[in-house]
Amino acid sequence: MLAPDSTLQDHYRITCLVDDHPDGAIYRAVDLRISLRVLIAESSQSAALLSAEEIAQVVAPSSLALHDHFMYANSVYLVIADPGGSDGEQEGAIRALQRLRAEVDQRVQRSCSVPLTTPLYGPPPPASPYAQPAPGIYAARSLMASASPVAAAPFSLARINTVALIGWGAGLTISVAVICFMGVFISYRPFAGMNLPMMGGEMVAGSVASSVTLSNPPAPTLGGVATTSASYSIVRQIEEADVGPVVYAPNGQMIAVGVGKVIQLRLGEALDVGPSLVGHQSTVSALAFSPDSRWLASSAQDEQEVLIWNATTGQERMRLQGHTGWVRSLAFSPDGTLLASGSIDTTVRLWDVATGRALGVLEGHTDYLGSIAFAPDGRRLASTARDGTVRVWDVATQQPVAGFAFRAPINPTTGAPYWLTGIDYSPDGTHIAVGSVSNSIYILDATTGQLLRELRGHKDWVVIRGLSYSPDGSTLASASTDGTLRLWDPITGSEQAVLTERSMRLLGFSWATDSQHLVTASDVGGALTVWNTQTRKIERTILLAQGVVTALAYSDSGAVLGSGGASGTVRLHILGDDRQVNINGGLPTNQFIAFLSDRELVAISDAGEVVIIDLSGQYRNHELAGLEGVAVSVVVSRDRKLIAAGSNTGQVVIWDAQTFKPIRTLSGVQGPAVLLAFNRDASRLAAATNADGSAAIHVWNAQSGTEQIVIPNPQTQITALDLTANGDMLVSASSNGKLTFWRTADGSEVRSINAPTNERWFSSVALSPNATLLVTGSLIGTLEFWDAQSGTRLGGISLATGQVMAMAFRPDGRQIAVSTFDGGIYLLETTE
Repeated sequence: MLAPDSTLQDHYRITCLVDDHPDGAIYRAVDLRISLRVLIAESSQSAALLSAEEIAQVVAPSSLALHDHFMYANSVYLVIADPGGSDGEQEGAIRALQRLRAEVDQRVQRSCSVPLTTPLYGPPPPASPYAQPAPGIYAARSLMASASPVAAAPFSLARINTVALIGWGAGLTISVAVICFMGVFISYRPFAGMNLPMMGGEMVAGSVASSVTLSNPPAPTLGGVATTSASYSIVRQIEEADVGPVVYAPNGQMIAVGVGKVIQLRLGEALDVGPSLVGHQSTVSALAFSPDSRWLASSAQDEQEVLIWNATTGQERMRLQGHTGWVRSLAFSPDGTLLASGSIDTTVRLWDVATGRALGVLEGHTDYLGSIAFAPDGRRLASTARDGTVRVWDVATQQPVAGFAFRAPINPTTGAPYWLTGIDYSPDGTHIAVGSVSNSIYILDATTGQLLRELRGHKDWVVIRGLSYSPDGSTLASASTDGTLRLWDPITGSEQAVLTERSMRLLGFSWATDSQHLVTASDVGGALTVWNTQTRKIERTILLAQGVVTALAYSDSGAVLGSGGASGTVRLHILGDDRQVNINGGLPTNQFIAFLSDRELVAISDAGEVVIIDLSGQYRNHELAGLEGVAVSVVVSRDRKLIAAGSNTGQVVIWDAQTFKPIRTLSGVQGPAVLLAFNRDASRLAAATNADGSAAIHVWNAQSGTEQIVIPNPQTQITALDLTANGDMLVSASSNGKLTFWRTADGSEVRSINAPTNERWFSSVALSPNATLLVTGSLIGTLEFWDAQSGTRLGGISLATGQVMAMAFRPDGRQIAVSTFDGGIYLLETTE
C-alpha cells in the first residue's frame, strides 16, 4: 500500500482510459518502480469510511487479480494485473467497483445521523516545494551558440572564456514537482566531456473532443474549455523519449542505453555517439551484453520477443519468440552460450545464443518475474519475482535446486510477501544479493537461501536493474527510486557511500570492468552519469533527453517556444516547421529562461550568472553584472524593456534590456528569491521566497524601487504567483492548497480558492496577456480556468500525465503551452 502522503504519479504512469463506468473509471497504466503494466480502477465515490483491510475484503470476491490497493484523497484505487488487456480483467475491475460502491452506500446510510467531521481538503501536503540552497562554491564554465540563425539550422556548441551559456546551480530545487516527488534538494556539477547531439522531439497531434468536464479521475479529456472570451483545446503534444536501461560492454569499449524505442551505443572512454539500433515498437526495458561484447540482447515494454543485435555493426541478428508476456529481464551465461529471459508470464526461458533455439522453460514462480542472474560458474540461475520468492535453478536439468529456499518478509499492509526486484551473485558465487520494494537488500547464502543480513538505507524501492556486485567483488552497489546510489561493503554489510546527482529517480546502473566506474540512468533527468566509485565523484554526464520540463517561455512573436528541462537542456521549438534546437546546460528552476526577442534569450549560467544569448550567433553572449550570489530566477517584462533576476541571497536586480545596465537593486527578501513576476506595464515587480519553511511575497514599485508591501505566508510554501494587468491584484498558489488573490496596495486578501482534495495544491499559475483569464495546473495533471477578476471557475481539462510543471501563454493569448511530469508538453489553442 502506498504511503498516505504519496501521490498517484509517484508510482504509476496512466497511459489511457479503458472504461468510464458509472461506478468508476478504469485506466491502463505502468508501474514505474518495476516496469509493470497494470490496470487502475478508481471508485467514483469517496470510500473514506472504509479501512484498507475492509477494502480488500469487499473486493476479494470479484475474481480480480488485485495486487495492490490504496486510498488517495478519499478515493480508492485498485491496482490490477494487466497481462494483455483482457476483457476479463476489466470486467473484474468493474465488479469490484460495484461491490465497493454498494458497501460505501450502506455505510453512509448507517451513519447518516453522525455529524460530518472529515476535513474538506484532506491532510496537509508534503512540506517545502522550495527551500534554501545548500551552501557551496560554484565554478563557472563557458559555452555559446554557433552563428546559425534559429530559423535556418541547429546550434553547435563552442567554448568562450568568460560567459556560460546555460548552466547548473548548486543545491537548488528543480521545481515544485520534483521536490514533491523526490523530497530532496538538487545540486549540479559541470558536465565534463559533454557531447550533446541533437535530440528530436516528435510532434503528435492530439484528438479534440467537443466538450470537456473536469473530473477527478486522471484521464485524458482533450476538449474545449469555456473561458471569458474563447475556448482552448489540446491540438498538439510534444513528447520526450525516456532514458531507460544502461549497460557497459564487458570489454569496456562501449555502453548501450535505451532512449525511448531506440538503443543508442556510446563508444570509447569518451562515450562518443555510435550507432542507433532501431527495431522495437515500444520503450526499451532491458539490455544485456554477451561476455565477449559481441552480442547485445534487448526487450521492450509490452513486447513478448527478445532481439539480439550485432553490437559491432548495429545490425539486428535474430528475434527470439516464445514468451506470452512482456519480457522484463535478460542475462547471458558466463560462457556466452545461453541467454535467459524473464517475463510477466511468470516464466524464465533459456535460449541457445548460436542458433536462437529455445532450450527450455523454467516454471515455478506464481507472479511476474523481477530480475535474473547466472552464477559465476554458469551452472545455476537465480530469479526473483513479485511473489516474494527467490528461486535457484539447475541450468542443466532446468529444475529448482533442492535445499534452496527464500521468501521475503511479509508486508504488514498487504499481508503478502514484499515484492522482490533486483538480484545478483557475488563473483565468488557464495552469496546472492536481492533487492525489494521494502527498500531493503537481502544478502542470502547462495546454497541454502538463508538470510545472512539485511542492508537498510534506501528510502524507496530498489529497482530491478539496480543491484550488482562490482566485477572484483569489492563493492555491492544498489540504486533506488529515492534517487540515491549506495555502495556497500559486501562482507560486513556496512554502507560505504551514498552517491546522488540531482536526487532524481534512478532506473538502473552498470559497472565498468575496472570495478572503479559505473554509469547510472535517470529518466527524470534525461541523462547518464559516470561515477568514479573511488573518489565518489562524477566524471561525466551525458545528456540524452531533456528530462522533465520545468520552465517554458515564448519568444516575442510566438514563433519559438523555449523549454528548460531537468537535465539542464534548453530546447527551442520552432513551431512553424516542427524543428527543435538544443542548447546544453541549465539551472532547472521554473524561471531560468526568458525571451527578449525572437533572437535573444535570457538564461542563468552554471555559475549563477544572468546571461544574454544571441540566438543568431552574430554577437558574443553577454553577462549581466550587479547581482550578488547565485541567480535562481529571471523574468522579462512583457514590453521586453526590463530584465529582473533574483538570487539565493534574496537580492533582486532590474536591468535595462537595451543597454544591459543595472538600473535598480531591490532588497528586503529574507531568503532566495525563487519566483518573480512583473505586472503588465512593468510598474510593479513581485518576488516570493520560501526560506526556513515560511513563505513571503514582496511587491516593489519597479520604477522607484520602493517596497510597497510584504505578504507573509507562514507555515506554507509559495508554488506560483503572477500580477494582474495594473498590478493592483496579485494571485499566488501555496502548498496549503490555496489559490489566493491579494490586494497589492495593502496586502489584504480579496478571495481564496481551495484546491480540490485530489489535486492537493496548485503547482503553477499563468495569466493571459490581457490578464482576464487565469489558468492553474495541479499535482495530478489537471488544468483549471478561472475568471481573473471574479475568481469564477470556467472549466477544466485533465491531462493524466502527472504534475503540471510549467505553463506559458503565447504573447497573442491564443496558445498555451503546458509541461507535465510524464507527458512532455501540451499545446492548447483557442477555437475561435
